Amino acid sequence: TLQILRRKFGAVSYTPGNHDLWIGKGFDNSIEKLASLMQLCDDIGVETGPVRIGDTGRGLMGDTSMFDTEPDIDPNCWGRIPSVEKLVADFRRARWPEPLSPRDDSVARWLDGINDYILGDLGETINDGSPILTFSHFLPRIELNPEKRYMTYPILNKAIGSVYVERRLRAMNSSFHIFGHTHFGWDAELPPDNVTSSQSSSSPNEAVQNVRYVQCSLSYPKEWEYRSRSLSVGTMSEEYGFYPVCVWEQDETGKGDGFPAEPLGGYWSDRYYHVERTPEIVDALPPWNAARFRQLEGGRIENYVRHNSTRFDNF
Repeated sequence: TLQILRRKFGAVSYTPGNHDLWIGKGFDNSIEKLASLMQLCDDIGVETGPVRIGDTGRGLMGDTSMFDTEPDIDPNCWGRIPSVEKLVADFRRARWPEPLSPRDDSVARWLDGINDYILGDLGETINDGSPILTFSHFLPRIELNPEKRYMTYPILNKAIGSVYVERRLRAMNSSFHIFGHTHFGWDAELPPDNVTSSQSSSSPNEAVQNVRYVQCSLSYPKEWEYRSRSLSVGTMSEEYGFYPVCVWEQDETGKGDGFPAEPLGGYWSDRYYHVERTPEIVDALPPWNAARFRQLEGGRIENYVRHNSTRFDNF
């Protein structure tokens, strides 16, 4: 896939995802697999570090972790919800040498450290006024995913992101971040959260800087058959023939902020533009999830109401 993309495009950048670090034949652990992938990219001219395109500087990075800052569904209200270790294949198919463990933040911390080596000294580049686009496979913020009760398996939010991603992109003064993993169309602008803004080495203007977060998931064909509403974003939709979403475009002079001027859409991110996020509701499940689990005394079925949207008339 990387070789095909490299032949088709002038520049290709890559960050590994969780499936890329699953162990197959020829590797003892996921670190060996990662090193092999990085070497392959170097051999065929795929970028894994910072790239400047035209007059625009972009820091490109990625790292992983398990993170979760929101309450779980109350086990006294709903039963038969499996544990994250049982549900998520990464715990079995990725392998990390001691002392690294996917059950704490050691893997995320180690992977984030690789960014220090890859990025090198970018002080002048980061501070020269050029817009910076960052990307990761995993989510930098829990707010970039529906609340647990809306997920097919509520426990999945424990294995979707990393606070190290958010700290890194904020420290780099990123203004536009692309993420993946969860297969939801998304376009949202968020200010710094309390954790990362207090713990990252940030710029003086970080406290007032919003970052735009976008996910344009290719997803699996079957997903488009039964939940296209939650996948569609921008031109990545049936209406536009599933055309790749352009997130940066320059004019002939190469000047100006070329990020999309209008919101790209995304059902769930648009919902949170209109409806307040309520992760504190832990006794209720929506109708599409209630039948999957055992309703106990105290558990209730949420009266879910779809929101009406006029936020993105262009898509």
